Amino acid sequence: MSQYTAMISLTLSDTTIKRPVFRAMSFVILILFQTLHMAWSQDSSQVARPNPPAGYHYAVMASSHYQMPTALDGGGKVSLFQTGLNASLGYQTPSSNRVALSVSYQERGYDFDGVSLLAGASPWEGIHFLSISLPTSLQLAPEWKALMIPTLRTMVEDLGDTEQNLTGGGIAGVSYQINPRLKLGPGLGVLSQLEDSSSIFPVILVDWTISDHWRLSTGRGTGASQGPGLTLTYDLNRSWNLMLSGRYDRFRFRTHETGLIAHGVGEDKSASIYLTASYAYSPKVQLDLFAGCHVAGSLSMADSSGSTISERDYQVAPVLGFNFGMRF
Repeated sequence: MSQYTAMISLTLSDTTIKRPVFRAMSFVILILFQTLHMAWSQDSSQVARPNPPAGYHYAVMASSHYQMPTALDGGGKVSLFQTGLNASLGYQTPSSNRVALSVSYQERGYDFDGVSLLAGASPWEGIHFLSISLPTSLQLAPEWKALMIPTLRTMVEDLGDTEQNLTGGGIAGVSYQINPRLKLGPGLGVLSQLEDSSSIFPVILVDWTISDHWRLSTGRGTGASQGPGLTLTYDLNRSWNLMLSGRYDRFRFRTHETGLIAHGVGEDKSASIYLTASYAYSPKVQLDLFAGCHVAGSLSMADSSGSTISERDYQVAPVLGFNFGMRF
């Protein structure tokens, strides 16, 4: 492959992307469409995705995504590389009641170029996110199901600050089986925030089999999601799914004690839209490739008491990534 002596830049939705990054994005998107083409032509008698039987279940999932450099209001750019690992142990009864213990870790590495929320240096670099949750679903009656997800979490730049910066809350709701194809119900989420009032937000619990191939359901959120969002799924066959997902994320974290603002509070919030190609190698192994973007995003920094010092909105930020999960 020839080497370029100069970087060639392309502009996409007001976001300047260097050519090697653009080529990487194009390559992953090409893989998405290639896998979809394979899925269309694949024999639908292959791997099924059955509901888990009663008993204990173990699962692990590794994930990674890259948010490409995007312009900040006022000048400069920011990019993000995130890796994560989740492990869970669950138990399901014959009557479909289920409880699980889920532990997650994420590391979010920020790269600021030509900008700082305060003069002189980047406001933060690597952020550690740890969470423990207890997702529980109860079959209250043949038509009624309750969902509860209590959670305890911490988001810090310095792992030594973990115990002093715990936040928590949860999501709870009920759903009703309206007909064999539709479950629907309301929910409510409450999450405490560092040096800020708690977030309170509505949640829609839905599981709607629109047709033999189309399904609309409550999506999979992250530990920092303001609710799990919604996912529209198209079943290409028994092994392949195509999903369009949307959610809102708010990361609010404690900065390092020796940074620009000693023990200040940083925040990154945005809405996210993803297109995912999901392949089940077997009933217990699954790979997701996704491409999407963060929109209506903003970065802000506050002092140790929560008073905002600086805030910058950012443009549409393209995102590429994958999830790889196994169940036992």
